[in-house]
Amino acid sequence: MVEIDENITDAQNFYKEALTLLNESGANYMLGGGFAMFQYTGIYRHTKDLDIFCKPSEYPKIMKYFSDHGYQTELTDVRWLAKIFKGNHFIDIIFDTVNNICTVDDTWYAHATEGVIYDVPVKYIPAEELIWCKIYVQNRERYDGSDVNHVFLRYGKQLDWDRVLSRLDQHWHLLLAQVIQFQFVYPADFHHIIPKEMFDELMERARMQYDLPSPVEKVCRGPIIDQTQHAEVLDNGDLKASITLPSLIVASHGGGTGLSTQRECLELMGCFGEGKARKLAEIVAGVVAAGEISLAAAISSADWASSHEALGRNR
Repeated sequence: MVEIDENITDAQNFYKEALTLLNESGANYMLGGGFAMFQYTGIYRHTKDLDIFCKPSEYPKIMKYFSDHGYQTELTDVRWLAKIFKGNHFIDIIFDTVNNICTVDDTWYAHATEGVIYDVPVKYIPAEELIWCKIYVQNRERYDGSDVNHVFLRYGKQLDWDRVLSRLDQHWHLLLAQVIQFQFVYPADFHHIIPKEMFDELMERARMQYDLPSPVEKVCRGPIIDQTQHAEVLDNGDLKASITLPSLIVASHGGGTGLSTQRECLELMGCFGEGKARKLAEIVAGVVAAGEISLAAAISSADWASSHEALGRNR
């Protein structure tokens, strides 16, 4: 007997309905995420949402059209992300990346590929832009380098490698690192996929770094690829750790802040009343940073696993 997962069926119905509405809206959009991965690699995986990419000028039109059709909408982060909800399902409307590097522009549409999904005609973000976006996702919680390797392997012979290099020209180190990792992962395939001329150019750029003087300004570019896990040692020996919270919404007056318990907590921190939201946000960020430092220290000292083993609530 064939069993059908009702949750998957519901999701597929939602995707078909949403894509149909997107086409009816007249907005220019492209599919990304798991559907783009399937388009370029043939690898299918159940996805929890629908990733829609569009220019920054397009997302207000999309949000209004869905709102007029009874969907809940949310401008999650004006710098890069909006969302559309219906029940347990949602759409991510992406017009940039969290590091504000991969802004969607007209060239994305010019190089998009076409296809049909759930009987609805769609466009997919170009494979080159898919790589561009994913190569910056190197967080502790999520790493997309394997996805990039799969695109190289399955679609590499059709890639416009000049466009890949152009997109990553500012951060060419990341492309070189990815290519070297691809050589390691697929030693029998890289010869026929990665252009040797591009590899040689990237290696020459790396060699030339030793001929350049060290930058006057000491910086850490780690947050470009991971917004939480990088620190730097200052000249005086202090360790500087930083975190980035792309979207942190807090309030110090109005709404639920007037409830007795909430007000008491805010007053204890000196954060109740108008003009105190920034102070509250700084406290929240400080607590998050302290937690990350504590976790890093526990892992570095080999206490993290042993502490869980000794002090776990089921012990």
